[in-house]
Amino acid sequence: MIEGLVMEGLLPASFGRRELTDADVANAVAVAKEVAPEWGDAIETRFKEDPARARVLLRTSGRRLLGLVALKERAPVVFAAKVAELRAQAETNGAAEELSEAEARGDAGADRLAELRRALELASQRQVEATLAARRAELDALDQRMIKLREELAADAARKTELEREVAEQATQRGEKRPDARPDSRPDSRPDSRPDSRPEARPDTRDPAERAPRE
Repeated sequence: MIEGLVMEGLLPASFGRRELTDADVANAVAVAKEVAPEWGDAIETRFKEDPARARVLLRTSGRRLLGLVALKERAPVVFAAKVAELRAQAETNGAAEELSEAEARGDAGADRLAELRRALELASQRQVEATLAARRAELDALDQRMIKLREELAADAARKTELEREVAEQATQRGEKRPDARPDSRPDSRPDSRPDSRPEARPDTRDPAERAPRE
């Protein structure tokens, strides 16, 4: 939740609606490589093979990566903490996989298994420390965002009357731009001078014997 609030304050309001530029893609690849070189290489290869599909995937499932790009530009302290956390997670996962593979093969001695377990323990400790550091950095950034929001609220409250006038003017302008807007919605008491839209009656040219009898 904290990360989401921080990202909300860092990503521009129009970011979710506009198309990703080549610069956005390049920045995303660069940030991914900072976290894990193989991750960045995989994204880069995907863009070379199918750029359109890769942009869609980055837009729909790569929001966290795009958030990291924004963090690097606007909150470098938080970015560095998040990268350290992600690297620590990868290290823990790697240590766990290595231990699992050694246990599954059954060819590792007791000393080797103890060494791998100790490596996993140390990696887990580093991951927890990195996560706590990242959360502290996020909270600091959130504090700054809250200060900014309070300042904006105070400024808007000070110009409350002006804001009310602007809201009324904007609502009026929207109403005037509506294609079906009319200056007076009351029924018109004047005679209807519009041409009759009903089709003009045509003379019946059929033979009198073919006409339907009248009752």
